[in-house]
Amino acid sequence: MSVALTSGGGRTVANVPDPAHPAGMRQSAAAAPQAPPDSVEALFVGVPEAPAMVETRALRTHARRHGLPEPIRIRIRMDDGFLPMPALDAYDAVVSVPRTTLSADLAE
Repeated sequence: MSVALTSGGGRTVANVPDPAHPAGMRQSAAAAPQAPPDSVEALFVGVPEAPAMVETRALRTHARRHGLPEPIRIRIRMDDGFLPMPALDAYDAVVSVPRTTLSADLAE
């Protein structure tokens, strides 16, 4: 079973290319971007402030009933951007949490 994890907001990571870094990129904190209408995250708008796990077949039905973008074109957030992939075909279910934080934020 393949399960995606996403959120309705919070903080995430921005990956910036850096040839001098051993990994070829450096990471920095960033605000999670606003969910565009053609994203998995937009399907969870209006869900109460609690984690939710939904099977992707139910998300497809929800999208069609509410006139949202065709499920085949729905993308998903990855770090501070959105992957142009058929997200509902890639996963069996999606878990959405209200907000994400970074481990560095836990000390604050």
